[in-house]
Amino acid sequence: MNLTSLFSRKKQQVPDAISRTATVRASGEKALVYEVANLQGIGNRARQEDAFAFGNALDHEAITERGLLIAVADGMGGMQGGKIASETAVSSVLRSFQDFDMKKSIPEQLNNAVLEASGQVYEKLHEAGGSTMTLGLIFRGKLWFSSVGDSFLFLLRNRRLTRMNRSHNIRNRDYLDAILMGTIDAETAEKDPERRAITQFLGMEELEEADFLRRPLKLEPGDVLLFCSDGVGDVLDEAELTQCLSHGDPGEMCEAMSREIKAKNLKLQDNYTALVVQCRRE
Repeated sequence: MNLTSLFSRKKQQVPDAISRTATVRASGEKALVYEVANLQGIGNRARQEDAFAFGNALDHEAITERGLLIAVADGMGGMQGGKIASETAVSSVLRSFQDFDMKKSIPEQLNNAVLEASGQVYEKLHEAGGSTMTLGLIFRGKLWFSSVGDSFLFLLRNRRLTRMNRSHNIRNRDYLDAILMGTIDAETAEKDPERRAITQFLGMEELEEADFLRRPLKLEPGDVLLFCSDGVGDVLDEAELTQCLSHGDPGEMCEAMSREIKAKNLKLQDNYTALVVQCRRE
């Protein structure tokens, strides 16, 4: 199996990297092909702590038999082992993917891969570093995913952008229910500087929560999937992302996101990573 894994590089080597892979065609899906591309930049951080990978992206036969794997991991910059954590997590899920049995439960195997990755990060760092992860698998025209932390997964369909996962943070854990119950107002909750603090991450001694799809999403021609770190998802708003993902092919979409991020010129711009998968008719 061809595993294409693309990790981070130092700023002086690659200030902003946009890569493309060949179009992937699954023989069992005559009307649907996938084209992928990726974007990665260091932002205004000292080093790159995001990692990402495609599994089988360059292998037509392998994607037909075993699917296309997409992974984004964001090392937690406040921890000394963020870079080690993200790269360990991505390496771990790629190894797990080699042992997937496509006749068995895909959601269960994805979830187990994420739990295994978390255990691997913990064994190396003992909570001195951690990572988020959004992990997807496209197989026979359907998407499954699992996610931990605050990396993003978006679907653009018919020019409507939908976030497919949620962030594991204080806002979603503590405030949404409180707002509905009336014990706190939304304005107060949104002013809390800790509202985006992550509550679940790979590398915790006991990972308690990982989101995953039990039933897959059937993909359609024209669909665009965006897997990205919060350096993209928290910087570009829905309208900006929709506009970027409406540009031609995935490489052009990545270039559009790069331009938008750089145009904002944020003083505290985080590392940013984006993986785009476009579904289209052959």
